[in-house]
Amino acid sequence: MRRIEEDAIINELFSYHPPTHEQTERFKAIRDKAWSLALSIVTYCPDNPERDTSITKLRETVMWANSAIALNSNPIDGE
Repeated sequence: MRRIEEDAIINELFSYHPPTHEQTERFKAIRDKAWSLALSIVTYCPDNPERDTSITKLRETVMWANSAIALNSNPIDGE
């Protein structure tokens, strides 16, 4: 038997969350830092499966960070 709380969680997780202007700025800040790190990885690491995995994991990190911003849009200053 499903609980109302579970339905609310599922609805929240699988709903579209249009970004606010502030969230868009935060997404960009995360993406810019990841881009810089990705450039460092491809510059300093040899071309091998480990480098490819590090880029994949970095992309995953950005995705999860964006999800955290979209689902929990608390202002940075804690207001």
